[in-house]
Amino acid sequence: MNAIQKTMLSMLVWLRIGVGIGGLTLPFVLVGCGEINQVHWADSMSAYYHANHACPVPFRGENGDLDSSCAPGVGPARDWFVGNLFFIGAAMLLIKGFSTLEDILLDAAGIFVIGVALISMPWRLDRPPLFSFHWFHEPCAILFFICVGLTVELCSGKTLKYVPEHPEKGRSRAFFRAWYQVFAILMFVAPIAAFFVALNVGHKGFLLEFTSVWAFGLYWLFKTWELKTSGIERRAISGDPSLFLDRSTRN
Repeated sequence: MNAIQKTMLSMLVWLRIGVGIGGLTLPFVLVGCGEINQVHWADSMSAYYHANHACPVPFRGENGDLDSSCAPGVGPARDWFVGNLFFIGAAMLLIKGFSTLEDILLDAAGIFVIGVALISMPWRLDRPPLFSFHWFHEPCAILFFICVGLTVELCSGKTLKYVPEHPEKGRSRAFFRAWYQVFAILMFVAPIAAFFVALNVGHKGFLLEFTSVWAFGLYWLFKTWELKTSGIERRAISGDPSLFLDRSTRN
């Protein structure tokens, strides 16, 4: 590979690694920023958009009006939360899949996660009216993880067939396939459980969101590891003619 080809490959690899690191570090960044500003472990990640030391949880003031100290959108971790989600959303839109279906799912995931950033969770004890602006926050979050989970479940096999079988080194196709199944299940189950069962109940909602976000981050790191193991991207950028004879790599 020449210098230009190496640079092209490096950009692809580091984009995925950046997404993975962004997902893995988001919970710790939010908790750390909150602790520094006297917000002790909010009940959900989305709560960090609002939570501050005077009002760490959703609040209803006298006659249902919000107290000035609990005004929405003043959380010290708000910018970290929104910035991280915008980066992940942009990356989902920029990353090209290995099939048309994967492209569609990743683009949809990017749109939904940007929706999570733009549409903040309601900062009241009562839930917002059905189909009101803030009501769409939670559906956007769930649909984001569903889209990524479907990407893992339906599209990861496109490149797995190029992984050489080295079971003694723990790098077999079965190894990656098993982990992808785990990540997909967690991304399907954890956010839905957080919505229907434990959202804003103690710290259970946060822990369930933590699980789904970490599954998302780990998937992209494992995907990078898989593609490095198979060398499929290096071969494609180098112009390996055998890849162009395989029409199933992109359809």
